[in-house]
Amino acid sequence: MKQKITLIILLAMVFATSACCAAGLLDSAEYECTDLFITMPAGAFLGGFDVLPNGNYVINDGYSVREITQSGASVKTLYTYASPVYGSFVRYNDGLVYFADTSFGMIRSVAASGGTANDIVQLDWNYDMDFYADNAYIVAGNTIHALDSSNNVTPVATATGYSGPVALDSDGNLYYSPSNFPFATNIYMWNAANVQGALEGDVLGIADADAAIGVNGAAGLVFDGAGKLLFSDNSGGQAKIRRWDGVSIETLATLTREDVESPAVTFLRFDPLTNDIYAGVNYYTDGYSANYCYIVKLEQVPEPSSLVGLCSLIALTGSLGLRRRK
Repeated sequence: MKQKITLIILLAMVFATSACCAAGLLDSAEYECTDLFITMPAGAFLGGFDVLPNGNYVINDGYSVREITQSGASVKTLYTYASPVYGSFVRYNDGLVYFADTSFGMIRSVAASGGTANDIVQLDWNYDMDFYADNAYIVAGNTIHALDSSNNVTPVATATGYSGPVALDSDGNLYYSPSNFPFATNIYMWNAANVQGALEGDVLGIADADAAIGVNGAAGLVFDGAGKLLFSDNSGGQAKIRRWDGVSIETLATLTREDVESPAVTFLRFDPLTNDIYAGVNYYTDGYSANYCYIVKLEQVPEPSSLVGLCSLIALTGSLGLRRRK
């Protein structure tokens, strides 16, 4: 009897943990899921987020750039737009928060501790940013640009299609996926040596890519602590987070809800301090009349579980229209 009671208590604890996520299927034995519904001004959507070293989120909703806790409590506002814009990304690096919009194409930075924001450069139809060595790499239109410490901009690579996510691995290899949502696309990789050549004037194209991974509607790229590429893969009414180890692809999570039109995961972030994965998502319901925004956290469990957890879906309808790509 004591063993049965213990088993019931353990199962209850597991299902209580699963219940902390709202209605979307998380197909993963490696991660547990929690989510945060983002409260935003009417008509706003999640136009980018990142995870700060203190574990808080910094988000861009097109009205302001602000820091919030993982429970949603407001910490501080870092920047307020003079009028609403289409936010495109937020990235943290070395004490600074970088953020941008596609309404005017301006990329700015502000100290994570607060202060005056600085205009860096205007790049129309910007979408994403990542960092390697002394450069930031920014996607704008169908081109990836390198931004140096003096704010000089150098085109590095181009790929036909709408602007999409970018990531660099620890060796400086460059990964990029043009977002032809909802049609099939690829994640392209250019090796570090060619990227260095591009910084010296030889702009790369698709023909110069060393690898191409077939995906659907990729909208987020990031590397985990083991150097494996995490990416979103959106098709068939499902939003997936997948992982590529250089040889094969595995699905970490499948997020879906029946009441969502065209679900999609967009931004992906990885916290090297905790090995947690974060996905920023927007989704519409009721014939696209209602917009909801979440940040989903996939927390690595100490030991694999045979149970399938529940997680809040999430879905960003037609990333193309929502994020104003071009």
